[in-house]
Amino acid sequence: MNGSRCTFYLKEEVAGGFRYTPFSIPSYHRDDNLHTKSPPLIGDRVVLRHPLTGLISSFRVLEREHQYNSYGSPNWPVSDPEPRMPDMIRFTVEEVGGLFADEADSP
Repeated sequence: MNGSRCTFYLKEEVAGGFRYTPFSIPSYHRDDNLHTKSPPLIGDRVVLRHPLTGLISSFRVLEREHQYNSYGSPNWPVSDPEPRMPDMIRFTVEEVGGLFADEADSP
């Protein structure tokens, strides 16, 4: 199985620590995940619909955690030569300004 299932969490500082709000990404798969053959790397910017405001925003990838399918699990039954589902990658992101947000005004 090619590609990965990507799920994103908005990391926000709150009193006493952090809050992680999951994104819901509509797709054909109806699982709230982004299915892609090119998942983002740490430091990459991604454009997603903000989970709280619903507006399209830019986010920077802070961390990523790759979860492989376990042989013998529902995602990879022992009767199958390869997993039925792509691996899962979880990302924490922070909201950032757009790519050119710091551009100076024209003279």
